[in-house]
Amino acid sequence: MTDTETIEEIKRIQTIIMNERFKPKTEEATKQWLILPIIKALGYDIFSPDVIPEYTADVGTKNGERLDYLLRNSNNECILIECKDTSVNLSDKQTSQLFRYYTSLISKGEKIKTAILTNGKNWWFFSDTKTPNIMDTSPIYKINLDTNSTYGLDYFLRYKRTPELPFDDTLKRLQEIKEKRKEKRDKVNNHLSLDDALDLNNINNKYASAGVDNEIVKAIDLFNEDKNNPLLRDANADGTLTVNQEKLMGYCEEIYNKYKEYDKLDIRIQLAKLKTIYTYIKNDTDNSTNMISKPEDISALAFRIRATYIVLNYIVVNNDLQQN
Repeated sequence: MTDTETIEEIKRIQTIIMNERFKPKTEEATKQWLILPIIKALGYDIFSPDVIPEYTADVGTKNGERLDYLLRNSNNECILIECKDTSVNLSDKQTSQLFRYYTSLISKGEKIKTAILTNGKNWWFFSDTKTPNIMDTSPIYKINLDTNSTYGLDYFLRYKRTPELPFDDTLKRLQEIKEKRKEKRDKVNNHLSLDDALDLNNINNKYASAGVDNEIVKAIDLFNEDKNNPLLRDANADGTLTVNQEKLMGYCEEIYNKYKEYDKLDIRIQLAKLKTIYTYIKNDTDNSTNMISKPEDISALAFRIRATYIVLNYIVVNNDLQQN
């Protein structure tokens, strides 16, 4: 059941409650007509072991204590629900009863997500906000279904049952994804200077899109999948580049020409960086200033070009840009 369907079902129950002729006279009737339908709307199969009625919650020497419902989630967290009939006004008396059950089940090792006191019409939600594993004496939230207002109904969604993940190979797959991402991050760290990495980190803020966990990794993927990538074309087996100033200027020209027709400010900013690199190399070559004389100087410029190219590729693909 989707969140929208859950809210619609709760609204349907709210309409029933607002009907003046509807008056459950017992706690059992209240459970059947109002409380169980809401439990079901929250994604629980009321006929499964995940919904346990009359759950034992004995305290000390006091036996026979029974919680109306214990809901067990797929992550083994549980929700406690103590029910009263609609004629009972919720008060401190019922709260103290729920407190005893909460304390008893915590002592037995239960992981309690929330405890609920309800008469079908009014729903009080309790937690342990003040002291861990000790239920607060006052509810953290109240929902009244005996009014026309739908305000706050979405609070129920916090307690929907978490869908179970398929067990087959789940942990293995998660581990593989984790290792693959680490490998790609290491590749970025090993082949980019600090400044280049900072450039790429800006992607997280400027070009983030929903559902993508790591924008830098995605940008590297786009870089590596580009068959016309001049930096990959001339790369050594270990991913490094053995090039000279002339080659670097050629990279700048090739990448610049590829992206110059895109009419987007972010593209123009990156192209301006390429022009700056190109001019710097050209001036050094033409004037024989020997500012770029060491292999590490050439490598640093190659890494800078690489970072700019990655960002350009990423901007185009993730903004679905077309050339003018």
